[in-house]
Amino acid sequence: MGMSKTILYEYFVRAISAIMSERWITRDEMKPDFEWFKSIGFVRVEEIADIIKENLSNYDSFEELYKNKLVPYLESFCLKNIISTSRLK
Repeated sequence: MGMSKTILYEYFVRAISAIMSERWITRDEMKPDFEWFKSIGFVRVEEIADIIKENLSNYDSFEELYKNKLVPYLESFCLKNIISTSRLK
């Protein structure tokens, strides 16, 4: 369980860093970074960044955003992985 938490934390750090970087560089300028994240296995950083950016102003805290948007997103992703993995067996 520890390893999966570490990976989840790394996703959030990368996504939030990308959002913060938009103050100085455009999303187009970040495309190579997102592609590099994907090449090392972090394929959902851009999606997570979009969810955070599009929804943060709708909540009073990041914790509310996390519970109401990010957890359901992650649960749906995990469910899709479980279903596709079980089909391979």
